[in-house]
Amino acid sequence: MSMKKRYLFPLSLLPALLLVSCSDDEDAVSKEELLKNKRWNIAALQVTSPSSIDYYQTFAACQRDNFAQFQEGGVLLMDEGATKCNAPTPQQASGTWSLQDDLLHVEGIEALGIPADKLELTLTGITNTTLTANFTQGGLTGTLRMAVQ
Repeated sequence: MSMKKRYLFPLSLLPALLLVSCSDDEDAVSKEELLKNKRWNIAALQVTSPSSIDYYQTFAACQRDNFAQFQEGGVLLMDEGATKCNAPTPQQASGTWSLQDDLLHVEGIEALGIPADKLELTLTGITNTTLTANFTQGGLTGTLRMAVQ
């Protein structure tokens, strides 16, 4: 193979390599897109400090079917699910959410089963069907895991 052909062959592969690397970026889904417009149900809520408590186990059956929806425009919808613990309670309540990097801010409602009007969650993992996050709230530290219903 001549010297000229040796240099041209690797250069001829460059457009194909660029095309492959660009298609990965187009297929990537943002964390925000993974959150939005799904029914997220609490699957685990573990408080680790000041003492270790499996808080999810304290939920009544009527609380375990509740779900959250992270909607467009930063609207967070909390729904009582199929069974309500208290009949006069509205079926839905709304609050707000925002996401900056791995920090998920939730406001305006008893956030995701944690008694707080404002909550910050640090995402430690998110896929199309699961979300895990750490939180510190009112002296409690713990881990939340949610799954799509």
